[in-house]
Amino acid sequence: MQQQVSSLQLPQWQIIKLTSVGYETVGELLSSTPLELSQDAGIGHKDALQVLQVARTVAQISQQLDTALIPVHQLLQNEQNLNPIVTFCAKLDEVLGGGIPLCKLTEFCGPPGIGKTQLCMQLAASTQIIEECGGCNGSVVYIDTEGSFLPERLYDIANATVEYLKATIKKSNDEETATKLSNFTAESIMKHIYCFRCLSYLEVIATVNILEDFIRDKKRKVRLIILDSIASPFRYSFDDLVMRTRVLNGIAQQLIRIATENELAVVLTNHITMKFNASSDSNQLLPALGETWGHACSNRVILYMENSVRYARLHKSPHRQNATVSFQIKASGIRDGVSTTSDISAADTQNNSKRLKLS
Repeated sequence: MQQQVSSLQLPQWQIIKLTSVGYETVGELLSSTPLELSQDAGIGHKDALQVLQVARTVAQISQQLDTALIPVHQLLQNEQNLNPIVTFCAKLDEVLGGGIPLCKLTEFCGPPGIGKTQLCMQLAASTQIIEECGGCNGSVVYIDTEGSFLPERLYDIANATVEYLKATIKKSNDEETATKLSNFTAESIMKHIYCFRCLSYLEVIATVNILEDFIRDKKRKVRLIILDSIASPFRYSFDDLVMRTRVLNGIAQQLIRIATENELAVVLTNHITMKFNASSDSNQLLPALGETWGHACSNRVILYMENSVRYARLHKSPHRQNATVSFQIKASGIRDGVSTTSDISAADTQNNSKRLKLS
């Protein structure tokens, strides 16, 4: 390693002694034993051990940085090669650029009963669509903090997903893909969804901490982590809001790292809260957990209802234009809503990603 000894965090007298006898780089220090270093530089054995420990730490950090450095064009190519996770609402997929993107955090905010959990269960089934059909063919980690996860409802959505996919492939007369779909059943979908029930924010933190080891098992091939919801364990458990913000940011950063390193998507749900707007003398509905949390996720989608129609508005995205589309919750899962004037047109967005055609 060519880093200069003079740049190390060592006492000045040690640096002078080391450089005066020819130790110019960290690599030269690491090639010596504590005894050799002590005799050459005329320093004590304890000081020699300290110098080598500092050198090893610097070398380790440098190696980690070299490993972490990835050319931007390679990052772009990697993301383009990853199939997004379809929501089965074609209009919403179009707004998102093909579906829920991998390697990123996506948040769905909305009031109770708007369909956040229904959407999460749809995504849990969609994640397991085979790659030949534009899916990820991966398993799912589902962290349930509200007790709203219903296996019976998930089975219905999974069964509808399987039936839709097989019917679509049958129309295309693609026998090879149809053969690969023979093992794609509602039961196989259920077997590859791993549910963690968390009753407190401490359990959420503990679960997130063990996710890395859980995902490391390549046999599982996790492609989606769902946290439904992030708000429930944190909204009323903290008197110190500054501490709550720090804990939430720590969880977000950990999930971002897991998503990036393992090429998976993270989906979180959040509540809606009311804030008084002094300038307009009225109440304003905003996502919960504060403004700082709003910066944690790459994509934020606001779900709301107007005139008995459900809408999804892309509120924040680093590369997609804000837009609003309608959607429905059916027995089969999430589907396109009735076209309204609020919906985007097909010409408003462009989608170059491979995705399942939902027509």
